[in-house]
Amino acid sequence: MASKNKSKRDSHAPNDPVVHKAAPGHEDDLIIVPKQRSKFYYLLMLGLMMFTLLIFTVGGLFESVVGGGGGGTADEIVLRWQEPEGAQHELKASDFQQAKRSVSLLANMGFYMPLAGRDGDIDDEDAILTVILDHMAQQSGVEVSAQEFTKRLKAIGWSKALIDQYAQVYRMAPAAIEREILRGLRISKFASRVLQVASTAPDPQAIVERWQEVNPEYQFQVVALTSEGFVDQAKGEVPSDEELTEWFHARPAFEQRQYFTEEKLLPAIAYVDLDEEYDLSNLLALYPAPDDWDEALQAETYYNRYTTTRFKRPQDEESNGEGNEETEDPEQDTPLYYTFEEVQEQVTREANLARALGQFVADFQERTAKAKENPDLTAPNFKEEVLSLGLTFHMPDDLITRTDTLENPDWGGPQTANQLGFLTAGAFTRQAVVNENSMLIAQIEKKVRPQEPPFEEIRDRVAEKWAEVRAQEIAQETLRGIYESFREDENPEEASTTPIDQPVVVDGEAFRTAVLEAWIERLSSLTFRVEAPRPADDAVGSRGVAQRR
Repeated sequence: MASKNKSKRDSHAPNDPVVHKAAPGHEDDLIIVPKQRSKFYYLLMLGLMMFTLLIFTVGGLFESVVGGGGGGTADEIVLRWQEPEGAQHELKASDFQQAKRSVSLLANMGFYMPLAGRDGDIDDEDAILTVILDHMAQQSGVEVSAQEFTKRLKAIGWSKALIDQYAQVYRMAPAAIEREILRGLRISKFASRVLQVASTAPDPQAIVERWQEVNPEYQFQVVALTSEGFVDQAKGEVPSDEELTEWFHARPAFEQRQYFTEEKLLPAIAYVDLDEEYDLSNLLALYPAPDDWDEALQAETYYNRYTTTRFKRPQDEESNGEGNEETEDPEQDTPLYYTFEEVQEQVTREANLARALGQFVADFQERTAKAKENPDLTAPNFKEEVLSLGLTFHMPDDLITRTDTLENPDWGGPQTANQLGFLTAGAFTRQAVVNENSMLIAQIEKKVRPQEPPFEEIRDRVAEKWAEVRAQEIAQETLRGIYESFREDENPEEASTTPIDQPVVVDGEAFRTAVLEAWIERLSSLTFRVEAPRPADDAVGSRGVAQRR
């Protein structure tokens, strides 16, 4: 339906039908052929073009189709299509929505005639077909003369009064209604004539030849050469340690770090085993919840944050560690995680514990800082205090790695490893770290960052990497040698001046001979055919277009 502004603009337009007059001498022709075109050839190409359009465009190769807006802008491109000769077209969202309204209007007035075999409600594809068919009709010179327009309306009982009636219903000017009717007649005329031509004129062989012209077939001879076959040769070329060291330090930094020592640290851990009974009354008494502590809100926040870490249901033994088995009734499947209501009491207790541990860390750091500034104050002892609060204390005997942190059965896990990895020597975790079975706070007593070891310790690994890279270079040089030999055979005098990326044309048998004579190990010479797919026979029939056999 047109907008009110649009109606005001059209209300001053004349009520006479807006039509394009046929060219002189063509008043009765259904299809007007442009000058200097054979009518038979033109109809044949129209049929072939329509045939191709139906197969490749309507069949599903649109790049984008809107379904009613979707939040995009009016200038967003929602439809693209390409003519068989290569010309490309685009449609904006605003124009597409206008096309949908136009199709609906034509259908209500009885002037929308979909392609054979298309029934049902008006949808996006109807609008798409209307836009493309109208474009093709105008491109091919198909028009509806004033005489034909009047004749067609009278034949179905239409009058000026009926046009005025529709104009009033849709709040459009009568001239705008007439333009829509004219458009519908033009599309119907084009579609009916072109479909008729497409069903009788094109020879199947001509279509195949045209398809092969646009989609050529190729045959390749491919030499597949892997670098593994040159590793032994590359190992025999490993340079001296001095050159190897220089080569290693020229490699990307991330690659050099793969040879560094693993990071090590010495943490002081204070933890609570959450799966066992624990008494932290001393901790909670010294660090009670503040007045603004919203217990319900904090419990829900804790649950949402640690659902996957703490509140996963036990897995059935029959599921082999992959979760509970599904039943035929999804409603009967056991959820993977406990609901908040099922563990609300536990969640509330753990959220309060995490809060108290965070307050203790902040208080401990504050008292430590004051002791450093004032020699009269005694510095707090982390181990003594956490033990008095009811927590378990642990410090490894020696530096440990990330792997050790992950695998510790009492307080280890990914969360612990990640948090400790971020800390520097002397730093504390800023808040409680929650693992699958424990909650902890920690201080890093000592940390040794990854560093490059003495070269003699990694010399053999670096040499293997050098040989791997060198093997790839040898493989490329081998193939390049075959290429260079063809350049020399083709034109010896100009070979040295020919750009390296200049293509070389060589006979297939000569190519095969040169490859075999190169004595390349681990070589596979393959011959295969790549054929562009042709549309199935029913791709046309599904759109109601019959082919002559």
